[in-house]
Amino acid sequence: MIPKLLKQESGFEQIKTKKMKTSILLLLAFLSLNIVAQSQCVSCTNPTAVEGASVIGPNNSAEGAGSIAIGTDVYTTSAGTNTIAIGGMVKSDGQYTFVLGTGGQPLDGKRLVNSYPETLMIGFNSTKPTLFVSTSETNFGFTKTGRIAIGNVVNQNGQMDPQAKLHLRADDGEAAAVFIQSHSWINGDTASLVLGNTEHGISANTAAGLVFRTKKYYLFNSGLIGINTTRPTYDLDVKGSIFAEHFTLFNEQSPPREGSILQCDKGGNAYWNDPTGLYLWQLNENNEDIYYTTGNVSIGTDQAFPDYKLAVNGKIISEEVTVKDFNNWPDFVFGDNYQLESLKSIENYINKNNHLPGVPTALEVKKEGINLGEMNAVLLQKIEELTLYTIEQQEMLEKQFEMIESQQKQIDELSRIVNN
Repeated sequence: MIPKLLKQESGFEQIKTKKMKTSILLLLAFLSLNIVAQSQCVSCTNPTAVEGASVIGPNNSAEGAGSIAIGTDVYTTSAGTNTIAIGGMVKSDGQYTFVLGTGGQPLDGKRLVNSYPETLMIGFNSTKPTLFVSTSETNFGFTKTGRIAIGNVVNQNGQMDPQAKLHLRADDGEAAAVFIQSHSWINGDTASLVLGNTEHGISANTAAGLVFRTKKYYLFNSGLIGINTTRPTYDLDVKGSIFAEHFTLFNEQSPPREGSILQCDKGGNAYWNDPTGLYLWQLNENNEDIYYTTGNVSIGTDQAFPDYKLAVNGKIISEEVTVKDFNNWPDFVFGDNYQLESLKSIENYINKNNHLPGVPTALEVKKEGINLGEMNAVLLQKIEELTLYTIEQQEMLEKQFEMIESQQKQIDELSRIVNN
């Protein structure tokens, strides 16, 4: 809901305001018509008035036909026909002009001068106008309206020239400001500026701060926007954090494709890049998988491990791990030239070192860890050696069985002979 800009006046206040305005207008009209009709001077000292012109007050001069000079040291020139000049040290110098106010001191001769036909100029204690109402655009229906200037709104030629329905210009050293003040800011009253219609505008109150309203778009055709900074260097320069539920980074000249990655330069400028052309990451032919060709990766640590392609400080879970391209797989154990150590020598080694030959010690594993490929190869070598020992023992057992069987036959034969 759009807040009201002004509180509605009570009926009594409206009546008082209307009566006051009507009284002032009737008084000015009565004085002007009375003076014009009689072409006289009222309470004058050193007056000058041409025929058909009138003055009220001392040291006034009405040289324009049909002009009226009211006040002190008021002047209407011969060009100021049918004009009204009211106040002190003011001058009317154009047809149908109206000037109201006070200029400088009589001794310095500085006046507030209106020389623009069919216009109103108001100013006090200055040779420059505080308010200026221009003439309306010429049209046969006389339905157009003029423009209002607040301040000395002049063009490059020094002529009053408001460029909008309301044109404000500050004085030298003064801020050009418009203050729309609510009745009670502390109590939450709203101050608003409505643009176009009631659905578009700006409002402010103590609860919400500054609120922009529109049914369409917020458009900025040029310039830079700064938040928490007085000197933005980018189209949107935010000194602080940004939170968004959705963020889109898209360049029509170089649109990203599926699988693109976000990069930035050393200045922090982010952009989408095709990983195929990067030094580190590349896409395979199906454009689904990214692979890494150069350098090493560390996860869970900022340490670099130059001897390892992947270093993980933490646990890894996987359904399957495959170690490939292992060049020293222990099939050599079953070769004809492999010298299998005796179990006695292995026993002696274990008694001396407390671990199998070729297997890392507990201290080495604690310090260096284990290589899965190498450790599996060592374990396989020990299994293969154990298999060979088992085969040897089996052969010895079979020979012993044959020998025992032969000896048992001999014993049985001797027993039969003795018993017969």
